[in-house]
Amino acid sequence: MREILFFWNGLTAYGVQALEALRKRYAAVTIVAIRSSFPYEGIENMFGGRIVWVKPSETCTLEDLCGTKYGVVFTSGWNEPIFNRFCREARKAGRPVVCCVDNNWELTWRNVARAARFRLMQRGMFDAFFVPGASGTRLLRFFGVPKERIVKGFYSGDDTTFGCRKPMGERRNVILCVGQLNERKNVLAVAEAFLRVADEYPTWTLEFCGRGPLRNRIPCHPRIVVNDFLQPVELSEKYQAAKAFVLASREEHWGVVVHEAALSGCALLLSDRIGASPDFLTKANGLSFNPMRVGSIANAMRTLMGWDSLRFDQAQRASVACASKFGRAVFAERVLDLSKRLGGV
Repeated sequence: MREILFFWNGLTAYGVQALEALRKRYAAVTIVAIRSSFPYEGIENMFGGRIVWVKPSETCTLEDLCGTKYGVVFTSGWNEPIFNRFCREARKAGRPVVCCVDNNWELTWRNVARAARFRLMQRGMFDAFFVPGASGTRLLRFFGVPKERIVKGFYSGDDTTFGCRKPMGERRNVILCVGQLNERKNVLAVAEAFLRVADEYPTWTLEFCGRGPLRNRIPCHPRIVVNDFLQPVELSEKYQAAKAFVLASREEHWGVVVHEAALSGCALLLSDRIGASPDFLTKANGLSFNPMRVGSIANAMRTLMGWDSLRFDQAQRASVACASKFGRAVFAERVLDLSKRLGGV
């Protein structure tokens, strides 16, 4: 049995859990990873196979780490030099290499420049591409990748820990914001938007979960709560208690937290810059807004806060339906199908 190698820069808990679902279907899976800066507890215990930790500065070869019995390589992106070197070694040995891409589609000069560079330098490095959803597919088509070389299903929230266990009628009037408390996540704009509408809807609370440099700049208010970084089980309880979820990122390639929120049955308030939006946000389960305008965020909050119970019930059903199209089983199935198609297993 030939191994599937998975290179992951900044290995996450949800990444390990998706790869464990793959390992349960195909035992020979090895992860070669650079550690994440986030304190995920017991990440090695989540995976029944081998995790090889590397540092970006290491000079070892892929053969030194993993031998020669592997059949296919999946790598997270094309910007990590050590993984690019391993991919070149694998290609030289005649092994197929798949690039996992989480960048999202936007028609910007930056992406036009990226497209030109990609066509010249990166497209020939890979045999296929694994993307999360519709936005990533559109981006790679713009980059000139044929559709038959693109597979969706990369990334998955933990669909065992996160699930819809409480109906809307048992939840509090809470808008939950999960993620790093920094400029990119636009958390100060979220807080300001909430303060603009808080007096109109005095039963509603805004709750943050995360850590980051802007934590101490979030306004003090009796209905704004700031929690620290939470482990997945604790975070799941927060989702279950909330009616709605907000992510106001100025830039977000995908957003696994959106899948977590949808799995949990939350209504969604999403920035129009989030890569996961086309796959999870519908007219039935939430609203989109311009993250660069606080008034746009506030209007979306105001509309959602004004929904009646039937509207929230509808949103919950729609979120769960969207979430069911993704997951660890889908991830495992797509990796295996693609590996077989490329002759790697």
